Amino acid sequence: MLSLQPLLVASGTDYALITGTNPGGLGRTLLAEIRARRIANASKDPAIIAVSAYNADSVNVATVLEERDAAYEANELDGGIVMLGRGALKEYLWALRKGYGEEIDLREEARLEGMGLGSGEKRKDGRWEREEEIMVRELDREDAKSDSAPFDVPEPVGLERLDSSDPTSTPEEPAVPLSTAYAPYRALPILPSTPPPPPPAAADEKPLILPAVTQIPSQPPLLLVPFSHPFGIRQWPAKLLHFFNHRSDVKLGAECAVSIINAQTRPFDSPVLRTEAGELQGLLDEKVVEEVRLGQHKDLGMDESPRTGSQDLDFLADTDDFPSHFRKSYRTLPSAHEYARRTYYTTDLPPRLAQARELANGRTPTKAEGKYPPKIESELRKERLEKELKWRRELEGWAVQRSGSGVAWEERWGSGQGSENPFKVFVPVVERDLAELEAAKRSWEELQSQKQLAVEEIQAQGE
Repeated sequence: MLSLQPLLVASGTDYALITGTNPGGLGRTLLAEIRARRIANASKDPAIIAVSAYNADSVNVATVLEERDAAYEANELDGGIVMLGRGALKEYLWALRKGYGEEIDLREEARLEGMGLGSGEKRKDGRWEREEEIMVRELDREDAKSDSAPFDVPEPVGLERLDSSDPTSTPEEPAVPLSTAYAPYRALPILPSTPPPPPPAAADEKPLILPAVTQIPSQPPLLLVPFSHPFGIRQWPAKLLHFFNHRSDVKLGAECAVSIINAQTRPFDSPVLRTEAGELQGLLDEKVVEEVRLGQHKDLGMDESPRTGSQDLDFLADTDDFPSHFRKSYRTLPSAHEYARRTYYTTDLPPRLAQARELANGRTPTKAEGKYPPKIESELRKERLEKELKWRRELEGWAVQRSGSGVAWEERWGSGQGSENPFKVFVPVVERDLAELEAAKRSWEELQSQKQLAVEEIQAQGE
């Protein structure tokens, strides 16, 4: 990409660089954008406007930016998307399938916006506030089903719920268990002062479901650029040789830039190969991705992926889609995360939680605890939330990127040779195109020379 950027700038081509700091990050960013676009388009329906009407600030901002977003979407197909490597292609297609293939509860999304957790809001550390809220609810559901939830421990003596038969008890104000008295996963949201708080959900209120999109809209043309970063000592000779041959990167970047500027496209090649059961082979299983994200399939490793028969979906599959292409420690990421999670919940968290509750119950801190105060229960809950977010993000990205996972594709998008689909691919420039560009370059240089000669003649006559 470093060799491609100067050429795009020199040609006056606008571009936006979207990156992922870890596997799965690019896909989650695109997924959030797709969900936000679907919700914004659905909000134009008069029957849906009333759902988010209470969030005045968000509605006003959406109204102001509506024309800009419409113009951007109208011009989007005139541009293109550059895919650097097979990993970017995997995450891009996964985000499209997941973003357009899932139902969205618009009432729940409106409540999240009313809490100040809209899809466009971020914390200072760059993490999505909405994702944290969803994870809090997910952990609450898992803890409710579990017999050994991490924070579900016996309460200290003297803090149990008072018996109603006790004459000192007050039925109007029952005692609050310690597990709920101490701070929750998150701080209370800071609501805007102008709009009123969202109305409470009625008991018989039905979800307002935005159905999945049966056929995704047409997408900008794709430019598939070879890019890989192999690991291992066996790759050192090739990497050293490449270090002294960066001219190849410059040449590749120039060819890619010329392909974009030339704007010649072809239809995306759909998958054709099928299994014995008649299903398309080499495709990503979303169920397996979700199970890996939740910590299941602890012993799942990497295998060589079967081919799809599409030259575009099998992009770099021969060089980047086999286990040895990935770092050795990364191949066994699920088992490593399982060990880290088990150690945290069995060895690390329980004594720190017991210590925090003892100090909160009035125990005198030791000299070391006074000098280095341990985390309180609310901080431990926040720590657990951050760890679970990190683990599940990494496992989800690993499940999408791993060798043997396949590529996300829906049969309704197209299958078989010559079938139509919503994607296009930039065609690499050929010798004829290069010759035409070279002729245009010479014509431009001659025109500039003639202008310069004319200016010099005028200056000479003036003297």
